[in-house]
Amino acid sequence: MKYDTDHPLRVVIVGCGTVGLATGEYFKRFIPWAGVQYVDTDESKEPKSRLLLNDMKWCKFFNGDIYYICIPENNLEHPFLWLPRRALVVVRSTIVPYMIENLKKKYNFTNVIHMPSFMIEKQVETELSPDRIVFGGECSPEYVNLLLQIYPSGEYYPPKIWCSLETSALIKLMANAFLTTHITFWNEADKICKQFNVDTKDVSRGVTCDSRVGHYGTSFFGEPAEGKCLPKDLDHLIDISNSDFLRTIKKLNTPKCSI
Repeated sequence: MKYDTDHPLRVVIVGCGTVGLATGEYFKRFIPWAGVQYVDTDESKEPKSRLLLNDMKWCKFFNGDIYYICIPENNLEHPFLWLPRRALVVVRSTIVPYMIENLKKKYNFTNVIHMPSFMIEKQVETELSPDRIVFGGECSPEYVNLLLQIYPSGEYYPPKIWCSLETSALIKLMANAFLTTHITFWNEADKICKQFNVDTKDVSRGVTCDSRVGHYGTSFFGEPAEGKCLPKDLDHLIDISNSDFLRTIKKLNTPKCSI
């Protein structure tokens, strides 16, 4: 179907947190032929155009063309209880491998895509101009074409990665675990520099001149990786991998830790 201002794409965003609002802002800025309806159970959430629900089951009465799920992963099953089975569902929540696949089988959904958010906390612009867009899973050709309309390809657009649901889950978890590792490394480097009365910033400037070394973690030293996502996603990866290396990173990232 061809969407335009006379026949707008009907977008339903479930969850009015940071990612949900950023997803809606993308449509507001770049997709004029879309109409967005926000859904949440929390009356304190913005925007004013949201539909406040006391029970998420009322989602089944929405007639959306595409549903974005932007809620905490521990509540991810709730929308699958009520959303239309043949709709295009785009999950933006962080997941672990097989999480969505199990929900698809349990509730008989066909077209579910995992599109993880890589937004830097409280920096909406990083969601509107991402480094890459990841699509995990499979959907019908009709919905693939729809996603390509919403997220075009070309020289001035971010690269798109099409992969399995399990791959997209690990891309998000490992990206955040890698960022935590960066922070942890430079915190350890800071301790070493102090032993020799050397300024860690001077060392980091010299090290990061190497194009193979990123700058992440060098803006401040001595503070653990914090926020809503980095510690949580590191824990998820430790739980599913049983990695001794990641356990060490977590322990080093704990304030006043010594190994």
